[in-house]
Amino acid sequence: MIFLSVDLLKNIPFSTRGSYIVISLDERKSLWIRHISGGDNDWGNLIKIEWDTVNSDIFFNFYELRINKNDSSINFTFYDDNTLVIKSINHPVTLKFATRGYDNLIERDKNIYEFNCSHKNNVILLIEVLVGETKIYTKWNGLGCESAELYIYPLNGISLIKITDKIDKVSLNIKPTYEEALEKNKKKYDNFSSKFKGNKTFEYELAQYILWSNIVSPRGLLKYETIYSSKNKMTNAWSWDNLFIILPLVNKFFDLSINAIKTFTELQREDGLIPDFVNDVYCCYNFCKPPIIGFIIEYLNRNKLLSYEEITDLYEPLKNWALWWLNFRDDDKDYLIQYNHGNESGMDNSTIFISSPPIESPDLNSYLIILFRVLQKMAILKSKRFEMDLFRDIESRLYLSLINLWDGEDFVAYDKNHNKINSESLQKYIPLILEDLKPEIINQIHKTLIKKYLSPYGITTEAQNSKYFNETGYWRGPIWAPTTFIFYEALQKHGYLKTSQELRKKYLAMIKNSYFSENYNPKTGEGLCDTDFSWTASIFLTFYEEEERVND
Repeated sequence: MIFLSVDLLKNIPFSTRGSYIVISLDERKSLWIRHISGGDNDWGNLIKIEWDTVNSDIFFNFYELRINKNDSSINFTFYDDNTLVIKSINHPVTLKFATRGYDNLIERDKNIYEFNCSHKNNVILLIEVLVGETKIYTKWNGLGCESAELYIYPLNGISLIKITDKIDKVSLNIKPTYEEALEKNKKKYDNFSSKFKGNKTFEYELAQYILWSNIVSPRGLLKYETIYSSKNKMTNAWSWDNLFIILPLVNKFFDLSINAIKTFTELQREDGLIPDFVNDVYCCYNFCKPPIIGFIIEYLNRNKLLSYEEITDLYEPLKNWALWWLNFRDDDKDYLIQYNHGNESGMDNSTIFISSPPIESPDLNSYLIILFRVLQKMAILKSKRFEMDLFRDIESRLYLSLINLWDGEDFVAYDKNHNKINSESLQKYIPLILEDLKPEIINQIHKTLIKKYLSPYGITTEAQNSKYFNETGYWRGPIWAPTTFIFYEALQKHGYLKTSQELRKKYLAMIKNSYFSENYNPKTGEGLCDTDFSWTASIFLTFYEEEERVND
């Protein structure tokens, strides 16, 4: 068992692969059973467990959570995706239900209780006390329970509780012992972690746990197993997060990785738009994310992690996605493709968007150039010669328009009137991902990155001498996993191995002793915003394994 601080459990929740049930500590260090159906509109707190976490010892080995105080303990594990099992020793368990509106807690049978969470996206929890005695207290107002509490008293020092969000005959007949559930959950975790062959440091194993536990099972709009960005706060799948998340997984869990992509292609609109994010209840078409999938596929193929032959069934959705940008994001038909909102770039509040959109930004053309190159290779495999020639022509036009954005020192971005935007965003230099830039452009970008963007902890998202630079300003300064990987890979492509290795080492050092945060302060290395973040863990695993290969 690994001893944890209360703060770490507050930042890294306890869950299992496939489950929407999560155990977390809130800001007051109160212990909650959460349900993350419906995404991040709220934290999903449903049942508060009365326990003195501050004066307890917390132990956590990725498939079991134990909270000990003196000779008492409360222990958590999972029997399956839908079933949480709790064992209390020498201590009664008090469950306080966070009721709203029409919510109701009722006794269905002896020691079996149903919590109808009507406010929470059709979630119903069944609480079955397998060992112990119970008392229920509710305050009914004629429409719902204003309050509800369930007291569970041990028999011979033991209470055993099963909580499930799947109510059917099979689930009702499952009555595991705690030890049976623990053994099953351990086997599930071991089957996942055994695929990672690196040196077993705490950070390396914690990163694996984050990816494993952030997986959710098919439910509602999610037709495949999907990896959420976090089970802490940002409880959705985002369409470009998923592409970075799969980087260390493709050669270990191919189906899981491809299904992360198919989660979004299944939701593609007829016009080709792929949504911004999705959860089991809601899908967002108001925005999208940049078409970075070509860059990711090209990287995986070049590193022999994926072949084009393995993904031919993605050809049509990727074609339609690429053409959507030309059809719906190039109003002036100049082959400088536009963003209509910062959210579409992935770098939401980048200083590229200090001017009102639409914005023609060099990163977008760069992503599309690589995507159309990937599509050409896939078209050959599909014997679609006409489409291959079409994509080659589009790629050429996109490239010529992109090069016109180079002013001799920088790539520039334009506002809707084709006026230059005075931005020092890292976003301007993403064309470095292209292998066929002129050497003088590549060299100048490298010099600029070293001079303006390389900090003690990595590459900043805004130039450090910019008047807009803010070390806690989201995409206006902090270090992020995706941009770190993008520039690491681009620098590798162009032979700047010393700089790319410096980025890798700084990232690995920054992540140690952190909570795998959404982004990081480039001056202090402090984690910012959400924690338990999947793409932060994935880039850590990718770099960690690369570092071990280099040093082997």
